[in-house]
Amino acid sequence: MNGEELYDIKADPAQQQDVAPSHPQVVERLRDFYDSWWAELETAFDQDARIYLGHEAENPATLTSHDWITTGYTPWNQSQIRDALTGAGRTGHWNVHVAQEGDYEFRLQRWPAEADTPITAGLEPGEPVPGEPAFRSTPGKALAIEKATLEIAGQEMEKTVAPGAKDVVFSLRLNPGPATLSARLIARDGQAYGAHYVSVKRR
Repeated sequence: MNGEELYDIKADPAQQQDVAPSHPQVVERLRDFYDSWWAELETAFDQDARIYLGHEAENPATLTSHDWITTGYTPWNQSQIRDALTGAGRTGHWNVHVAQEGDYEFRLQRWPAEADTPITAGLEPGEPVPGEPAFRSTPGKALAIEKATLEIAGQEMEKTVAPGAKDVVFSLRLNPGPATLSARLIARDGQAYGAHYVSVKRR
């Protein structure tokens, strides 16, 4: 942790006993690996990374809010997603690359598919774990979502969210090339929330 601490996660899941003083070689090896990895990443910081859609290697592709491009910071953990963070600085878009021309299906969700929960519903807090509070321990807010919107490659679509719906599905045809993808869930009061999860499949 922080390049200085080391814990035996199996024996000490709450991370109470720092074993770094007893294993300086391990700390040095892990720190050197991290520094090398970070230096490799730095050369690409000014480049727009794009997620491929419709590629044979991964179809469907699952997009999450962790990869949004924003002016502030993305909701990257379940605490922030459950708390329904929104606003211009916390709601973004994905940079994508359409790999092949074809018909695409976009499945917008507020919650991960594994939660099997309606878009408008809240979530009960998850079970605690030893140590610091887990991200899942934040209660998920219920939202009065009424509409969903999708924008990609100059195309804009809108649908009403059916009562009890767990996702909203859009279908459209796309040409290959780079694009920007935005997916929004609109509440009754007009507040826009990002769809945290979007599954994209070339049919």
